Amino acid sequence: MSTEIPDQKNVMFDRIIVGRRSHRQFRQEFPPEDDIRDIIHAGLHAPFAAAAVSNTEDYFRRFFVLKRDSKSIIAAASLIFEEVMAEASNLEHAMENDPQL
Repeated sequence: MSTEIPDQKNVMFDRIIVGRRSHRQFRQEFPPEDDIRDIIHAGLHAPFAAAAVSNTEDYFRRFFVLKRDSKSIIAAASLIFEEVMAEASNLEHAMENDPQL
């Protein structure tokens, strides 16, 4: 059992978070379907912030498996970019009306 007080644990946790770096290396080969299913299953059970702030009736997650250089990923990239640009425009308009933003 740990003898550390909660404040000490918080300081250590903060140090870990600040020092964390993500170094991703992706392989060229696509993982087996069983592995993909396991990853999606884990994601369905992982904590999700929206579940804490939204109506449980509206709570859902969707996972999409897109292969590199496929037609579907090319189409998704275009749609995502359009959505990001729309959100950026909405934020710019909101900032014009609210200087605190």
